[in-house]
Amino acid sequence: MITFEYHSGYVLLGLLLAAGLALLLYSKKEIWSKFSNIGLGTLRFLLVAVLLILLLGPFFTQLITQNEDPIVVLAIDNSKSILEVKDTAWAGQFQSNLAAYKNKIEEKGNKVHIRTLSKKSTSLDEAIEFDQPSTNLHQLVEQVESDYEGTNLASIILFSDGIYNEGFSPLYAKFSTPIYTFGLGDTIPRQDVSINGIIHNSYVYKGNKFPIVIEWGSYGFVGERISITVWMDNKKIEERKLPINNQTQIRQEEFILEASQDGYTDIKVEIKPLNGEFNQKNNVKHAYIEVIEGKERIAIISPYPHPDIKAIRSALESSEAYEIDVIIGDHIGQPHEELAYDLVIWHHQFTINSGQRIQKLYQQIKQKNIPSWYFLGMPNDRFNLFNQENELARVITRVRNPDPDKVHAQWNQEFTSFNFEANLQQKINEMNIPLEVPYANIQLTTNAQVLLWQKLGKIVTPKPLLAIAALETTKKAVFFGTGIWSWRADEFSKYQSTTAFDQLIRKTAQYLLARDNKKRFNVYPVNSEFNTMEKVVFATEVYNSLYENIYGHKVNLSVTNGQENWNYSYVNTMNKNGFVISALKPGIYSYTAETELDGKPYSSKGKFVVNELDKESLYLTANHQLLKELATQNGGKFIDQNSPIEQFAAQVNLTHKKRITSEKKTWYIINWPYLFIILLVLISTEWFFRKFLGSY
Repeated sequence: MITFEYHSGYVLLGLLLAAGLALLLYSKKEIWSKFSNIGLGTLRFLLVAVLLILLLGPFFTQLITQNEDPIVVLAIDNSKSILEVKDTAWAGQFQSNLAAYKNKIEEKGNKVHIRTLSKKSTSLDEAIEFDQPSTNLHQLVEQVESDYEGTNLASIILFSDGIYNEGFSPLYAKFSTPIYTFGLGDTIPRQDVSINGIIHNSYVYKGNKFPIVIEWGSYGFVGERISITVWMDNKKIEERKLPINNQTQIRQEEFILEASQDGYTDIKVEIKPLNGEFNQKNNVKHAYIEVIEGKERIAIISPYPHPDIKAIRSALESSEAYEIDVIIGDHIGQPHEELAYDLVIWHHQFTINSGQRIQKLYQQIKQKNIPSWYFLGMPNDRFNLFNQENELARVITRVRNPDPDKVHAQWNQEFTSFNFEANLQQKINEMNIPLEVPYANIQLTTNAQVLLWQKLGKIVTPKPLLAIAALETTKKAVFFGTGIWSWRADEFSKYQSTTAFDQLIRKTAQYLLARDNKKRFNVYPVNSEFNTMEKVVFATEVYNSLYENIYGHKVNLSVTNGQENWNYSYVNTMNKNGFVISALKPGIYSYTAETELDGKPYSSKGKFVVNELDKESLYLTANHQLLKELATQNGGKFIDQNSPIEQFAAQVNLTHKKRITSEKKTWYIINWPYLFIILLVLISTEWFFRKFLGSY
């Protein structure tokens, strides 16, 4: 059916206009025969009529109806724990059984799609590899529902041993699709002793003693004794013999170690296998601890108490890398005797009556070129004094003692000095409580970088809220606002954590504390620690004599774990993805990168750690009770792995209705590709016959 964008009555008017034009042109042409006039008039009528009708926007509407077959997804837990209690022969038999289940489901008119922990879609033409080092059953089922949203998803059949070691329990969520569970693995506990984990600090200080807590468990072996040995960089530190008193037990044992050399230290904990122990893979575990020289000292100095100081201090103290001194007014807190600070945070230093001690400290610290972070924004801040003492920014007020602006923050997406996760940026942007900032214009030095812009309502202004700069002799930062404590409280009230606020404070402090590296060649891993499932990514920086980035230089990279060596070669480009290495074993790695600049050799060295990610060997007893509850909770049934194919078909509802979907499609005639040809034929034919008949 043809429909028009305008009233269809205009079609008749268009036909009348086309007929009138044709009659006007050809009714009085006596040089041609009557038959010729009628023919040429008809061609002109058709041409004009089609053009006028096209102006009315004619289109066809078509209702397309489709029958969608129901979809049954076989979600397969292909984690390592499945084969820890089975063998490869079982895997082959399972593949055959799975094909039989698939055929049985398809006989009922269903489509069958297969998913695993590692692949969104797979087929039974290739073997299913039980090789995943961790299991997240909640994510597997949730992802299936998400990917098949809007389709005729009839049911999910989950093949699993019920063991999950990542994410939430699948019982915590109510899914909208019926879920049938098929129990794999072995529910009979085996005699076993395991190291469940090593609790330790991520780094310690050289020369200090530090604790590690070993959590170990056992099943069986009542009355026997285990032997736990702790090694440090392949050196035996201590061995203890501990009794097993209960059939099932979990215990913790603390060891005190000493950090003797800086860098990464490999701590290995080992339990000697017992006779009859089923799984010995969980008897050894490694932990890697970074030993550093000492804490960095930070001073927070203010003329008077303020809740901002508590919030800043709490954020910094969430890292053990800092030692904090708080000095307030003329009486609270004592500065370090030699003022040997690595960073000083000045909270409203430039105020009226800031106190003699604070002023004296400021002059002493100023001479040492210590990195500084200033917090401004109080009504009694003396901005003229700040402008004289600070080369990072100038605050220019138009009126005397103006009322402050109340603003929110907007993260600057062009900021590149350090990384800040996107979800944390969003949390900073969504802080509900505004801060008070000076009602003034702010001018920054040319090499300053803005982290946060001031936002008035929904308008992002060109005024900075937080800016940093690496100046000629030191680094500085300025926060142009007060009341930042409210951000920490606001974040905790919404998320029960203060991660975004703490990271903002800590990362800014880390930037100010970092010593500038003026090397022309620098290669470093983007993280200090990776796991065996992650790719190790190296960033490469190459500079010319003016310290401008340059590209196209060949880099030779050598990586070693002390036993094996790997050699790579690549060319640094503007590609920000970095150079990637994968499939490294767990351990501590050293690397050396070399290149040549202006005919001279340059090198860059460092270390990184690859941690073992194999949670599957810790617990091998299948949890079919979880699978039964998951099926009952979501309208399905639990199926035992020993059920024959007939029983499988009887327990699972395989009769599902096809879904009828209708879609209304619109086809505009003006988009028809042959329309232009028809118009061209009409015009050309009329022109040809007029020329042929001797007049135009």
